[in-house]
Amino acid sequence: LTDLHPNPTRGGFEARLAGPFNSPVQAELFDAGGRGVRSLTVGDQGTIRWDGRGSDGNPVDAGAYFLRLRAGSARATEKLIVVR
Repeated sequence: LTDLHPNPTRGGFEARLAGPFNSPVQAELFDAGGRGVRSLTVGDQGTIRWDGRGSDGNPVDAGAYFLRLRAGSARATEKLIVVR
């Protein structure tokens, strides 16, 4: 991950991945309790955008969240803070 901004955020972020990758990248957002919040799509340019909403379509609560990236055997996790 080369850039995740804004962090802290009031409702979303954009991240850029350093690539290329030999396998598809999976991006998932988790809350501080380890519960899945939403699966995210990695765009063609290696970008990930999140609108601040959970998989239910509602804005998430303020707090700490973690963006987990997986590509083959490679793993990375970034902390994200949501403020309201």
